[in-house]
Amino acid sequence: MINTKILFVIITSFFISFSIFYGIMIWSTSHHDSTSQWVDYLKQNPSMMESKKIIILGSSNIASLNPVFIENELEKNGEKFSVYNLAIGSDFPSRRINTIDQIISLNPDFIAYGIEPRMFDNSQISTSSKIPEIPFVEAKNFFPNIDKIFSKNLHFLIVHDFFSNIPKSPKLVTLLTAKQIIYSDNQLNTNITKSRPFYNIENEKIKVKLQNEQEILWKNENHVFNGIGKIDENFEYQSLLEIEEKIQKHGIKTLVFATPKNDVYINWIPNEELKNFELIFDDLENRGFSIHSDYQKYHNLEIFYDPTHIVESKEGIVYSNDFAKIILDTLDSQN
Repeated sequence: MINTKILFVIITSFFISFSIFYGIMIWSTSHHDSTSQWVDYLKQNPSMMESKKIIILGSSNIASLNPVFIENELEKNGEKFSVYNLAIGSDFPSRRINTIDQIISLNPDFIAYGIEPRMFDNSQISTSSKIPEIPFVEAKNFFPNIDKIFSKNLHFLIVHDFFSNIPKSPKLVTLLTAKQIIYSDNQLNTNITKSRPFYNIENEKIKVKLQNEQEILWKNENHVFNGIGKIDENFEYQSLLEIEEKIQKHGIKTLVFATPKNDVYINWIPNEELKNFELIFDDLENRGFSIHSDYQKYHNLEIFYDPTHIVESKEGIVYSNDFAKIILDTLDSQN
């Protein structure tokens, strides 16, 4: 039998360690997001604030959208905007919600948010999951309805906002925090003077990989997807709804679009989860939001360097060209 004092020390150590981890994750996420710095820069430059603005939000899946090219295509069609691509690696709605008010304070005319299935990865324990039956009659009598107790109470704790607020990529947050401590430079890896401040498009050298090569690499990397589950219980989707409602409340035109995927990724996601992802767009449309849900348009084109990212070279410019058309169509439908 475990000594009571030892058990107390173990439990106390766990809670202290978890509290430190949780505190670092939440503090770092809110203090080391370069969006605040970028917003301040625009506000200090009146000429930038006076222009009509389109802001694109999302993860690295939208990094290949070239804002300069999109601006030029819009201008050819009589629409003059400054376009800003705010792609941030490992973006999630629960992260973006921390800075959406700052973005709205720039008075943009249009905000587009790119999403993909793994943004809504439901890592919580499903209420339908079953605990293996305890083989001893005495144990079953002593712990009545243990499956019911576990699924209701522990599931409630895990899906609570407190736990859901933990960043989905603690590794990335930890690395960013370490860089800030070592270099003490808030502008690290950020060029706030660019219309694509969080990625350096000029230095991107990644080339197209054939899909058969991607498939081998993807399998070897052992990616895990826990599924989306019911969208009305999905914390990330509820965060997305809150973001979109804030944007709409301020009279800003908005669009939620699916980021392109190739066959390697599409075949990897179970059909049931693809349907759940499509339900997100159905629900958004029913709520009156503009959507573009075609993530399969380029599924068999050799323009990807991995199953979720289009190259930023001339082969991938087709995406920026098509996205400019999507914006024009959305602006036209909302006028």
